[in-house]
This record gives sequence, C-alpha cells and structure tokens, in this order.
Amino acid sequence: MRTCDACGRLRALRAAAHAARGTLVRGPEAVVALRVRPGIDPMPRLRQLLTRGATVLLVADSLAEGAQAAMMEAAGAREALDAGSSPVAEVAPGPLRTEDHPAEAGVLVATSGSAGTPRLVELSLGALVSSGSLGAAAVPFGPGDRWHASLAPHHVGGNMLHMRAAVLGGSV
Repeated sequence: MRTCDACGRLRALRAAAHAARGTLVRGPEAVVALRVRPGIDPMPRLRQLLTRGATVLLVADSLAEGAQAAMMEAAGAREALDAGSSPVAEVAPGPLRTEDHPAEAGVLVATSGSAGTPRLVELSLGALVSSGSLGAAAVPFGPGDRWHASLAPHHVGGNMLHMRAAVLGGSV
C-alpha cells in the first residue's frame, strides 16, 4: 500500500498524541456523535462537522439507547446530533476536498465485532476522500449521477457511498 508524505506525517502525529493520552485521538473539536439512519442523507450535517475539524462518531439511530450511550462514552462524545435535524449551516458547495477541512477531521465507525467485541476505528478525512476518488476508477460515477443508498450509513460501506458521491459531485 502506497502512502503519501502528508498521510504519513498525519499518522505519526496521531500516533504520538495517542501514546501521550492513551485514548482516541481527537481534533480541536470534541468527538461529536451523529445519529444516522437509512433514507436520511447524513452528508449536510457530516460536512458541517468535518469543516469544524470534528471527529464524528457515526451511530445507528436504531441502536438501543443504552448501546448508543456506551458507544458515545467509549469515544468520548459529549454531544449528539441527528443527521436529519435542521437547520444545517451552509458549507462550501461542490465536491468534498481534503484541503477545505482541518487535518484532524475524520469519522469513527464501529466494527461489526465478528472477531470479538466491536471496536471503534478512526478514519481520517484524507483517507475517506482518497478512497472515494480511487473508487471512481472501478465504478464510473460523477456529477449528475445518483447512487441508491443500499447500505446503512453508520457502516463504513454505507458511509463510503455518501463520501464517494460528495467527492465526485454526484448524489445518493
């Protein structure tokens, strides 16, 4: 796997901060939980939070309240927002670009737990944007195209449908 210099520096910075704190690495904003559900586009609210440099914990709205609270506590999230709530502040129109956001911006997704207890995995915005761009090589998609949201947005695959659309100028 090839990595860019900026990604390597970011990884080193996060690893140093992680070692110093012994907890999940956070940007200048506290971790913010975003309750997502199928049928509601999470990108307007997600883009707003990423622009602030937040680390966004994606939480399934259908998850039991106790499980949501436990996940938020594990991530250190003190604020929870609903992806479908309004109003959402305007964000820069156009494709999602890494350079328009603080380097600390990213998302936290829970693993399935198939190998034991589910874990929270942090994905940088740079990695998400890069993956969205590279996905266009395998599946042609661009401005004016529309994708069916066939996967739940709190899973990495469902989130990537929305990310790819935001990066490439399409919609979900």
